[in-house]
Amino acid sequence: MKRAGEGPVPSIRGDLHPARISALLRSKHFGRCIVLFERIASTNTAAAAAAEAGFPEGSLFLAEEQTAGRGREGRCWSSIAGKSLVFSIILRPGSACEGLTMLFALGALEALGIYKTGCMIKWPNDLYLGGKKAAGILAERRGEHVVMGLGLNVNETPLELEGIDRAATSLMIETGTMQDRGAVLARTLENFERLYGRWRRDGLAVFVEAIEERLLYRGEEVIVNGGRGTVRGSFRGITDEGYLRLAVGNEERICTAGDLSLRGENG
Repeated sequence: MKRAGEGPVPSIRGDLHPARISALLRSKHFGRCIVLFERIASTNTAAAAAAEAGFPEGSLFLAEEQTAGRGREGRCWSSIAGKSLVFSIILRPGSACEGLTMLFALGALEALGIYKTGCMIKWPNDLYLGGKKAAGILAERRGEHVVMGLGLNVNETPLELEGIDRAATSLMIETGTMQDRGAVLARTLENFERLYGRWRRDGLAVFVEAIEERLLYRGEEVIVNGGRGTVRGSFRGITDEGYLRLAVGNEERICTAGDLSLRGENG
């Protein structure tokens, strides 16, 4: 059975209309306040300003085109007008926010799983489809609120992505079919709201097993490049806070941040 508003989309740029998103959503709180920008520098910046102004938890900020999107550690996240899904949501989790990025990655991955494209989480904040990067997540805490942002390649062609990142892919590339960005967004928010409610009660520990089953490179020899230098070891999994567990010789090390790659890729 199709949801209200789901089905053939008359134009790519019509699938993110707030009225249509509201019709698609079955969430209780997330996405009940929607702000859509035709063009904006960063949805995370807009959401952060709105959070300071008192917008409620679950408020959603979308953009048809994002010109100065941020990735982790100040990197740029490029998006293509009308093709990408770029959004940010306001969260008010209280004092604790450990594991939120991993939780959001799990919710997004489960939403994308219907496409059967080999969805995996690359620690700490990327989603991979068919072995290539398709999405990046950025969580930013300011005071009592957290802004969670997602940039997902949806309907980009190989030629369009080639100029951005040769190692990137999109839902359309992996499935061979143009996708409905509004439907992808609705499923992602619904999944995340469900997981978020339990996370607030029980923390990330109850999700660790499900996340570890979907971790790219788990069990393999990897390199973690971070602020404290380079560490090599066997990727065991994650802690109850979402940190990386690395077996180095006879000891286990915990990495709270860093860039993960297979040994041999970076030397």
